[in-house]
Amino acid sequence: MVTVNQQSDDLAEKAQKIDAYFAKNNFPLAGQGQKLASAAEKNDLPWTLVASIAVIESTAGREACPNDKNNVFGWNSCHGPKFDSIDDAINTVAETISGNRDATSKYYEGKKLSDILETYNGRANPLYVKKVMWVMDQIEQQPIASNASDTKA
Repeated sequence: MVTVNQQSDDLAEKAQKIDAYFAKNNFPLAGQGQKLASAAEKNDLPWTLVASIAVIESTAGREACPNDKNNVFGWNSCHGPKFDSIDDAINTVAETISGNRDATSKYYEGKKLSDILETYNGRANPLYVKKVMWVMDQIEQQPIASNASDTKA
């Protein structure tokens, strides 16, 4: 049985991997790992997915939509209402692609990962699915510094 502390530690490690990958690449969203991993897991998505979409869509914030700097996901092709914050953007995208938003659930609900990505932007970019999945893999493999307590005998 997985305890709450184990779940918390697991999420913290995932967030650290996202942040380490973002920091290594000098991406503006470094430090948002916890929010990105939490939003993905809350919506039953792979923990690397939302972060990876941000990397492909805007170089994780470096090239956010010109009319909305909080839109790091290329949401709505950079048209439409602006996001109130990065948190708002993260949560909206995670809820949408998981099929958990009433207005868009018919497009995403019950789809496998490649179909979710195809729907999100794969029709416009034939390499989109492969690119996002490659970044997901890179984040998963990202080493993180171990805690000092891990090295004590």
